[in-house]
Amino acid sequence: MSILINFMGFTERERFILHISVLEMIKEQHDLSDSKFREMLGRITKERCRHLSHEEQEEIISDMADEFLSSKNALDSIEDDIKRVMM
Repeated sequence: MSILINFMGFTERERFILHISVLEMIKEQHDLSDSKFREMLGRITKERCRHLSHEEQEEIISDMADEFLSSKNALDSIEDDIKRVMM
């Protein structure tokens, strides 16, 4: 089954969230350095989110961090469920 995503329908904010999330996963899985991560994010942002100001990008990152902290209990519960299923 193929999932088609129409990137033209995303706002620049949504594209930034998508790309930073994917890059964070790549960073963790491949032990990517912070400098390489920032370089890759800068390149993607320049191409796909060029109208977002630095302040808007920082606000999005802060909003994402707040959301992750707020949803930590739910995510921990999901992770526990996955571990139980995998055993």
